[in-house]
Amino acid sequence: MTPINVHRHGRVEAIAYVDDADIALVSRWKWQLTPGGYAQACGGKYMHRIILEAQKGQYVDHINRDGLMNVRGNLRIVTQSQNLKNQLRPGRIVGVRLTSSKKTWEASMMTNGKVQYLGRFTNKLDAISARFAAVRSYWSSQALPVPAAIEQLYLNALDVA
Repeated sequence: MTPINVHRHGRVEAIAYVDDADIALVSRWKWQLTPGGYAQACGGKYMHRIILEAQKGQYVDHINRDGLMNVRGNLRIVTQSQNLKNQLRPGRIVGVRLTSSKKTWEASMMTNGKVQYLGRFTNKLDAISARFAAVRSYWSSQALPVPAAIEQLYLNALDVA
């Protein structure tokens, strides 16, 4: 793994990492840090897209959610839906909500553009568990492992709930 300097306002602001085999691919550009935490060349190309040779319309996912960890083992081509599912939303569990009556918790999941209702539960823990089971099932049906960060998010939520 090789570190690459990433700049903001003319000074080194962060370090991106690439596989040693990809250093020739990325060393011809000066890299800037985007507000979203990615390495972008002055010409607008993103480091992770160059490394995976992503075509227009393809999405590159950072499995561990670190936009500067551009080693091939941390990158994968995914659909837009899969990429969105690998995002953290601090303070809440996506797909788990308190109903308007505030008496039950509801779990749901968006799959192929359609809401999949998972049920109503008397406590938040059961709703989170149902949602987590559905997420695991979905990712395995796509022949992809559940990203470790998503798994940890649910496990932490289950500990706190």
